[in-house]
Amino acid sequence: MVSEYSLTMLSSGRDRLLSAALRLFAAKGYAATSVADIQRESGLAPGSGALYKHFGSKRELLEARSRTGSRAS
Repeated sequence: MVSEYSLTMLSSGRDRLLSAALRLFAAKGYAATSVADIQRESGLAPGSGALYKHFGSKRELLEARSRTGSRAS
Protein backbone atom coordinates (compact mmCIF):
# COMPACT_ATOMS: atom_id res chain seq x y z
CA MET A 1 0.00 0.00 0.00
CA VAL A 2 1.30 3.45 -0.91
CA SER A 3 0.88 6.00 1.85
CA GLU A 4 -0.69 9.40 1.33
CA TYR A 5 2.68 10.92 2.29
CA SER A 6 4.43 8.94 -0.46
CA LEU A 7 1.91 10.07 -3.05
CA THR A 8 2.30 13.69 -1.93
CA MET A 9 6.09 13.46 -2.13
CA LEU A 10 5.95 11.92 -5.62
CA SER A 11 3.59 14.63 -6.81
CA SER A 12 5.67 17.33 -5.16
CA GLY A 13 8.91 16.10 -6.78
CA ARG A 14 7.25 15.88 -10.18
CA ASP A 15 5.80 19.39 -9.83
CA ARG A 16 9.16 20.78 -8.70
CA LEU A 17 10.86 19.23 -11.72
CA LEU A 18 8.22 20.63 -14.09
CA SER A 19 8.51 24.13 -12.60
CA ALA A 20 12.30 24.07 -12.67
CA ALA A 21 12.31 22.86 -16.27
CA LEU A 22 9.95 25.65 -17.31
CA ARG A 23 12.20 28.30 -15.75
CA LEU A 24 15.38 26.85 -17.24
CA PHE A 25 13.98 26.18 -20.71
CA ALA A 26 12.74 29.79 -20.81
CA ALA A 27 16.07 31.19 -19.61
CA LYS A 28 18.59 28.93 -21.37
CA GLY A 29 16.65 27.00 -23.99
CA TYR A 30 15.92 23.29 -24.11
CA ALA A 31 19.23 22.20 -25.68
CA ALA A 32 21.38 24.19 -23.24
CA THR A 33 19.55 22.84 -20.17
CA SER A 34 20.92 19.62 -18.72
CA VAL A 35 19.11 17.08 -16.56
CA ALA A 36 21.53 17.99 -13.75
CA ASP A 37 20.53 21.67 -14.17
CA ILE A 38 16.85 20.75 -13.80
CA GLN A 39 17.46 18.59 -10.74
CA ARG A 40 19.64 21.28 -9.12
CA GLU A 41 17.08 24.04 -9.86
CA SER A 42 14.29 21.90 -8.40
CA GLY A 43 16.25 21.30 -5.19
CA LEU A 44 16.89 17.63 -5.98
CA ALA A 45 20.44 16.32 -5.99
CA PRO A 46 22.11 16.20 -9.42
CA GLY A 47 23.11 12.64 -10.20
CA SER A 48 20.33 11.23 -8.02
CA GLY A 49 18.27 10.06 -10.97
CA ALA A 50 15.26 11.90 -9.54
CA LEU A 51 14.11 13.12 -12.95
CA TYR A 52 14.02 9.56 -14.27
CA LYS A 53 11.79 8.44 -11.39
CA HIS A 54 9.09 10.71 -12.83
CA PHE A 55 9.95 11.02 -16.52
CA GLY A 56 11.63 8.68 -19.00
CA SER A 57 13.77 11.47 -20.47
CA LYS A 58 14.28 15.22 -20.66
CA ARG A 59 12.11 15.13 -23.80
CA GLU A 60 9.28 13.43 -21.89
CA LEU A 61 9.52 16.16 -19.24
CA LEU A 62 9.24 18.81 -21.97
CA GLU A 63 6.17 17.08 -23.39
CA ALA A 64 4.58 16.83 -19.93
CA ARG A 65 5.34 20.52 -19.37
CA SER A 66 3.64 21.34 -22.69
CA ARG A 67 0.54 19.32 -21.77
CA THR A 68 0.37 20.92 -18.32
CA GLY A 69 0.84 24.39 -19.78
CA SER A 70 -1.88 23.96 -22.37
CA ARG A 71 -4.37 22.86 -19.69
CA ALA A 72 -3.60 25.99 -17.67
CA SER A 73 -4.41 28.25 -20.65
